[in-house]
Amino acid sequence: MVNTMTTEVVTARLPINDTELIDFFIKNGEFKSKSDFFRFAVKRTLAELIQKQLDSMIVTKKIDQKELDEILGSIKKVRKEIWSKKYAKSLS
Repeated sequence: MVNTMTTEVVTARLPINDTELIDFFIKNGEFKSKSDFFRFAVKRTLAELIQKQLDSMIVTKKIDQKELDEILGSIKKVRKEIWSKKYAKSLS
């Protein structure tokens, strides 16, 4: 299977303590590389933000059940992708 996903290089400045922790988890086999860690972190954060937005929309009745089911299905797919690619072995 060919991965046709277009990617973009981004730069992030992080405190040394954070990068040392990332390196620790890479050395212990939780992630293959810093790129794997960042992809995992971004996808997980996006899923959490989407869930928060959905919760808000449900409370204010800006979304119906069909739309909610479709979006939740997309979130489930992203979560499955995160774990199936083994960006992290034991983080929850």
